[in-house]
Amino acid sequence: MGDLDAFRALGKGTYKEQATWFLNAFWAQGPTFGANKKDAEVVWEWMQACIEIDPKGDAGNELDEVLAHRLLEKFGQTLTVKEMRAVMRDIDVDFNRFVCLHEFLLYRFKEDWKTLAGAVAEQGDDSGELDAASQLLEDAQAAL
Repeated sequence: MGDLDAFRALGKGTYKEQATWFLNAFWAQGPTFGANKKDAEVVWEWMQACIEIDPKGDAGNELDEVLAHRLLEKFGQTLTVKEMRAVMRDIDVDFNRFVCLHEFLLYRFKEDWKTLAGAVAEQGDDSGELDAASQLLEDAQAAL
């Protein structure tokens, strides 16, 4: 399987699965989420926003151009239609006219999609912390 095929397969996961993979892939490199907890929280904020915006909710995995525009606006990136189309050309790695959470996060953190596609499933040495953070997130969502 080529890099682009691997990337497309990753984008088929739910928003939560994509967020988890992204955090693991860049836990010790790039944004180094293991050392930058605030940036790790940003990943979860974007994940939650995708779930809120997507009519499929937490079962969703990608947004069309209109919903992608709403997501960027939610994070203070108000764009004209022309500007949004230019951003879509930059964000939409697999050119399917939809944007998965991975594509948004790669754009947000200015990372290379090939690094994400080639990442191994488990990274970092703080898996206990990641498990604890995942449990806290699930508890918070259940409380809502």
